[in-house]
Amino acid sequence: MSSTRSALIALTLGAALLTAGCGGAAPANCDQQQNAVAAAEKTFTEADTTAKTAEGKLAEINKAKDAANAEADKAVEAAKVARAKSEKGGAAQHAEAASASAHSTRLLATATGLIADAAQAREDAEKVRGKATEANQAVTDAKQKLADCRK
Repeated sequence: MSSTRSALIALTLGAALLTAGCGGAAPANCDQQQNAVAAAEKTFTEADTTAKTAEGKLAEINKAKDAANAEADKAVEAAKVARAKSEKGGAAQHAEAASASAHSTRLLATATGLIADAAQAREDAEKVRGKATEANQAVTDAKQKLADCRK
C-alpha cells in the first residue's frame, strides 16, 4: 500500500509540475508588439518624409526670398540714383526716376510676400517635424515594449 501511495503522490506531483510549466517557459508571443513596431516605423517614415518635403519647400522659399531681397535692394539703389539725376535734369530724368521707384516698390512687395510665405512655411515645417519627432518616440516606445515582451 505504501508503494501505491508513493506512486500516486509521485504521479500527482509530476502532473502538478507539468501544469505549472516547470520544465522551461514557453517563448512569449510578441506578435502584437512586433506589429506595433512596424506600424510606428511606417508612421515615422511617412511623417519624416513629409517633414523633409516641408523643410525643402521652406529652403526654396528662403532662397527665392533672399534673391528677391537682393534684387529689390539693387532696384532701390537704382531708384535713388535716378532720383538724384532727376533733381538736376528734366522731364525725362523725372520719368526715369518714377519708373525706377515703381520697379523697386514692386520688387519690395514681392520680397515682402515671400517673407510671409517663408514664415508660413517655417510654421508648417515645424509642425510636421514635431509630428515626426512624436512618431520617432512612438517607435522607441514600441521597440522597448517588444524588448520587454521578449525577456
